[in-house]
Amino acid sequence: MKKKHVELLQFLLHHATAVTSRQLAAALSISTRSVKNYVNEINLLGNQKVILSSKQGYTVQAAQAKELLSVKEESIPQTSLERGFYIVKQIMLEHSSHMDLYDLCDALYVSYSTIKADIAKMNRAFANFHIEFTCENEEVRLHGSEKDKRRLVSYVMYEETDQQFMDANIITSSFPEFPVEQVSMIIRSTFQKYNYYINDFSFVNLLLHFAIIIDRVKEGNFVETRDRDFIIESENERALVEELCSRLEEALSISFNRNEQFEVYMLFKTNANYSLPSSEDSLKKLVGEDILALTREIIRKVNDSYYIDLNHENFITPFALHLKNLLLRVRNDTYTKNPMVDAIKSSCPTVYDIAIFIAMELMQRFHVDINEDEVTFLALHIGADIERQKTNDGKIQCILLCPDYMNMTASIYNKLLIDFGNQINIRKTISYEHELKQQHYDMLLTTIPLKCPVHREVCLIPPFPNPNSRMEIQNTIDRYRTNKKNYILKKKFHDFFLLLFVSGE
Repeated sequence: MKKKHVELLQFLLHHATAVTSRQLAAALSISTRSVKNYVNEINLLGNQKVILSSKQGYTVQAAQAKELLSVKEESIPQTSLERGFYIVKQIMLEHSSHMDLYDLCDALYVSYSTIKADIAKMNRAFANFHIEFTCENEEVRLHGSEKDKRRLVSYVMYEETDQQFMDANIITSSFPEFPVEQVSMIIRSTFQKYNYYINDFSFVNLLLHFAIIIDRVKEGNFVETRDRDFIIESENERALVEELCSRLEEALSISFNRNEQFEVYMLFKTNANYSLPSSEDSLKKLVGEDILALTREIIRKVNDSYYIDLNHENFITPFALHLKNLLLRVRNDTYTKNPMVDAIKSSCPTVYDIAIFIAMELMQRFHVDINEDEVTFLALHIGADIERQKTNDGKIQCILLCPDYMNMTASIYNKLLIDFGNQINIRKTISYEHELKQQHYDMLLTTIPLKCPVHREVCLIPPFPNPNSRMEIQNTIDRYRTNKKNYILKKKFHDFFLLLFVSGE
């Protein structure tokens, strides 16, 4: 919880009668609009409404408020590193230029000398980010360029999910009746049969969403009828989806209607294959122009406020589809129960904060209520994408240039990931050479000779890969890694001796 959340709850707990928004605003030195926002945020943190609103003002449910405050105390950072992460997030995510040292002592339940020692450790630990924490006039301040500050807060956010946002154990505990091993076997064998690549993270993400879908279907909750029927143009994709649904239906004694089959198809597209609706027009047909614009606006605001970049196809398409369905549910008061609320709240509180931020945007714009179950679904999308980015971070970032003909690109893409998926991440597939100008990448895999040189590692591959081409790709990967190591060694060598020269040692 934010500091103002705690202050607001404590203020209400000390008043037996209703308190107006003006009184709260004056007591907390905030605006009445902020009071309303904080109340909504607090109510999204609890299992039920903690603060009640009436014409007389706000009252608090004492038991729930004390429970929330006790949870907050249990989650107080305990180590120097945890306190360092806390300070970074408080300064950056609260958009403050400084923090009072004594307020930090109170918030973290440590002494003044401990905070000072932590700040010294932070300067050493975060030195590679070219930032500095200073103590001036009993305040801690963060100095550095905006770019470096953003790099630092992104690092902190990713580190917070280091325990892995989602794994099979969490799915098992949240869905005790879901046969994880049986469904896992069906997914893996079906994907292998149709020669589609799926990495470990995408597999867990797919398993989670199947658990949710199957749990809902078993309870008699089905996806509403769509405006138009969907068509799977690829015969191979259609066969995979049909067999996957058929095997799950037989194994679990359930039945997927046409709309559930569409959900399965979109899960397949977003987790196993690059071939999402890649054009703006295709995505607009699926979700509508207004939802797509809303999705992009939310992504921009999240980046501005939390320094997390979600602006890529693997996030935009499933998230836009989720927003469309979420708004349909809240407008019809048909909420989806999410059994993972507590697990997600405790595993990554900052991701949950981002989800609350998005929910607040939606509530203010559409004048609807969004409960914590729906907030948790939003958090799943965000946390899953952060985990996906972490999974791909150490890999060589590649672009595949291949004029698409008779689904050739999809075939090459999957073959490359089956053979090299643990070494490379194919960021995007393109059909024309001029599209390279807009891309950021380390290595180019291309089925056509280039007309203009590029200052990257390039590997020309045949449309139908063979053992020789596989060896050539591996040689290019090895060459890139060797060149990168040499560059880093040369740079570190230069920096080291420059430091010795300056220090005179």
